[in-house]
Amino acid sequence: MKTLLSDLLVVLFTIFFALLTPNVSAHGDPPEPVPASSVIIDQDAAVRLGRALFWDQQLGSGNGALMACASCHYQAGTDSHPGRVEAGRLPNDHMASLGVQFASFNSLNCDGESCQPADACQVIGSWVRTGVQSPPAIESRFTHNFWDGRANNTFNGVDASGNSIDGVFERDTEGGIVPVEVAFSDSSQASQAIPPANSSVEMACAGRTFPELGYKMMRSVPLALQTGAVATDVQSSSYVALIALAFDPRFVGDELVADAAPIRSGDAANPSPQPTLTEQNFSLLFGLAIQAYEESLEYAGRTPTAEELVSMNNLGCDLCHADGLSAAMIDTGNNQNAFTNTAVELTRGSPAVTDSRVTTPNVGLFKTSHLLNLPLTAPYFHTGKADNLKDVTDFYVNGGCGGLTTDPALCEGNAVTAETGIIRNFSISRGMI
Repeated sequence: MKTLLSDLLVVLFTIFFALLTPNVSAHGDPPEPVPASSVIIDQDAAVRLGRALFWDQQLGSGNGALMACASCHYQAGTDSHPGRVEAGRLPNDHMASLGVQFASFNSLNCDGESCQPADACQVIGSWVRTGVQSPPAIESRFTHNFWDGRANNTFNGVDASGNSIDGVFERDTEGGIVPVEVAFSDSSQASQAIPPANSSVEMACAGRTFPELGYKMMRSVPLALQTGAVATDVQSSSYVALIALAFDPRFVGDELVADAAPIRSGDAANPSPQPTLTEQNFSLLFGLAIQAYEESLEYAGRTPTAEELVSMNNLGCDLCHADGLSAAMIDTGNNQNAFTNTAVELTRGSPAVTDSRVTTPNVGLFKTSHLLNLPLTAPYFHTGKADNLKDVTDFYVNGGCGGLTTDPALCEGNAVTAETGIIRNFSISRGMI
């Protein structure tokens, strides 16, 4: 009896500590991060692929609506359409980006070499919202993305965590398909691209996997449901061809990955096929392609005048926006002032920085966003609580800090009216692109 009890305790403790252990690969030490360019063989082709994927509604499951990345990031990279703003309005008057109807994923909706845009799902709930306003996708080269910084600067090809993790395969020198760990430096945009695509709140039915999304997109005409220049550019091609032009062939091919989970295709003749190498690696290819596209979206507006920089300094704006243009994190690996106590409330959708790998002293803080294209990106803050730029400046320079703890320099309420006007005019003029 004592032996049985001891064995049971061993099992329970094993399970307990397994649950505490991060989801890391058992292949040894994680690889040293390398640049994304090491697997992109044609940068222009990667941008073209990423642009198509960013705008393609077929990424969504169709539970309520077919959602693309651009559904929440279409105007200067943010969610600013008045209809969507009102649809995302919460009872506390905060604004969150509107998502999909909550549904469970049954299968894709494929027949042979074609797949329908809408997946086979069971809708089991109402329309859901993200809980936060979408941050801008333009000039988003932050060391950690999302308001809470959970999109790691190291991209592992599978999820946003930056941890070593299984899921990527490659063709080895002998032609075999084998698992491999990958790590790409300065790739927070790629890490950020992964969670929304299969999120049951943002775009998809709950339970769909990235290889299944890859299977669907390999059998879909790019932007088949859409018109315009972006669609016209790629509709005569295929995602298979676009991917082959952009990426190292080690990660691309039609060989089946025997060790991967089967695809729930919905095809009566082939309901559980194994994914191809391209389909299994779709999270890797998708993340890096979206990043390539977003890196090409550069702000081309004016720089602040000397008078405006002085006003930003006098009002304390430069505590978080030191260059007068953007957050401290753009194109730098320095965490200083990137995550700050903005004095804006916590929300269910964004509980603030909780990952100590981001920056230990700043746990509980929010990413400082940039000041680009401001007239196009309302409403403001992660809560969307500021409807216009006057609300933003009033919140800080007139002592409107909501009673939350913040840097005293932001809440002194002693702003000079003339300087407040200078900053407002500066903010409005940032729409000149």
